[in-house]
Amino acid sequence: MSIKLHPPVPFMEDLAAELLVDIFEFACVGDHGQTARSLSLISRRIREASRPFLFRAIFLHATPTKLQQLIHRMEVERERCPGMRPRCRHLFLECPHMDPDESAEFPTIDDSPTSFHGEPSSSVLSYSTHQRMATFWEQWSRLVSSLLRATAPDLETFTFASHSDFPGPIAFPCFFPALRELCVVPCGLSPSFSVTTTHPPVFPSLQRLHLVSLSEEFPSSFASLVQHTPKLTHLRFSNLARQRNLRALLNLYKDSNPDPALPNLQRVLIQPSSPPWPDGPCGSPYMLYLDFVTRLWCSAQLARVPVYLVPGNVKFREADHEILVQKTREEWLDRIAGREGCWAVEEDWANRNVDGHAIPWHLLLMARERGA
Repeated sequence: MSIKLHPPVPFMEDLAAELLVDIFEFACVGDHGQTARSLSLISRRIREASRPFLFRAIFLHATPTKLQQLIHRMEVERERCPGMRPRCRHLFLECPHMDPDESAEFPTIDDSPTSFHGEPSSSVLSYSTHQRMATFWEQWSRLVSSLLRATAPDLETFTFASHSDFPGPIAFPCFFPALRELCVVPCGLSPSFSVTTTHPPVFPSLQRLHLVSLSEEFPSSFASLVQHTPKLTHLRFSNLARQRNLRALLNLYKDSNPDPALPNLQRVLIQPSSPPWPDGPCGSPYMLYLDFVTRLWCSAQLARVPVYLVPGNVKFREADHEILVQKTREEWLDRIAGREGCWAVEEDWANRNVDGHAIPWHLLLMARERGA
């Protein structure tokens, strides 16, 4: 009796390097580098094949120390294997809360000169919190610019979330030829944006722009950014509070005299902030909110593109910035895994009735739940 032997199943070590790279290309989709880092621990050969995916997607709590470590590691990897240099396609930077009294990253009085008698000199005492904050931001901004320069050639999605107000503009120090999706989550005042040049556009491939918690400074900061996004098709505003300059927002998608900076716009998503509590003098904030939502809803009737009013979290309060950042991170992971993320819509969220002026049911439900 003869026994038929099946050919041995090849181990990953026996596969061609090109095939390993193709396998790892799919295996490393949808996480932020965990799969590639795990593969790099198997063997030297597997580590070499997985090397291009080590920095494919990066989530970083961006303190100066961690920024320095990441930049150094990327430089080492690229020098080690120039032919298969790691490429960062997806980046999420979470700027920490800057508290000079708590953070070990801030310069302290101990780092400053003392007087002849060993006591803090007047110059040391004048080294105020403001100066320490300025020194910190200068270092932090320089490191972020270095990281963006290193990742810009391959970057496809970039989310920037902050837990502190910015003393200056968010700088984009170079061109981002492949960037197709950008999300900015500020804390406090809406940040301004600084770009290197006006021609050609800094974001020639950007299609989706998501801005969260815009303040009243929205028009000027936004205008400086969209002039560099000629291919923008999708625009979203989340946690949008009542705007005194609402007209500037409506001009982005109105049918008559459309904004020339957005020639390819296809869809706008607006998520109003949660309704205020129906208290105060005669419930004034609550009534103003209803007026704001109604104006948004009516503005979509004659829009040149579909405008969707997205329901928000009725339990969200203005102080819950951490929830916004966490939600944005979940949506970022959805997007790099190929899902819709924050761009999912329902047709009921769009106003297609040219005669109706009533508040939409899903936003009215938000207001009723807050009032209950």
